[in-house]
Amino acid sequence: MNYITTSRKPGNNCRQFTKEIGKLLNTNYITRGKASLSDLISTSRYNGAERLFVVTESSGNPKQILEVSIGPKIWEFSNTYFVTLHSLTKKESSAKMTEIEYLPKSKAFLHLLKGAGVESADDAKYVVKEDDKGVVSVYFDNKETGLKFKVFYKEQGH
Repeated sequence: MNYITTSRKPGNNCRQFTKEIGKLLNTNYITRGKASLSDLISTSRYNGAERLFVVTESSGNPKQILEVSIGPKIWEFSNTYFVTLHSLTKKESSAKMTEIEYLPKSKAFLHLLKGAGVESADDAKYVVKEDDKGVVSVYFDNKETGLKFKVFYKEQGH
């Protein structure tokens, strides 16, 4: 199981986005509080996680998803995903998205899902679709959840 958290003192939109995208990535949400990155990595490592995702913000809205790869003795920032939030409902969905059907075209979003270990299933209740402009929408039982965002990908060291 991987973990996801926010930067310190996140705005409401960032916190809610982090919880929702955490469900999509099948991760456990960790409340950041005053914990340092080292503390979060230690907790993740102790609990057997291979990845920690940290959502940063700008003006209260999500800006980046930093992917931290955690090894037995070392850790490194492996990928950076840039996020543009298009809409977010104030109501949180309750179920984790352990199986989803995804129909996105963007390599960035597929890379993010693959890095989190999320598998695609044709009969899943959650469906992730992407429009021609690259905006990702999440549906549950054929109803839009209200979560819409766009992801850009930058591999570290390139």
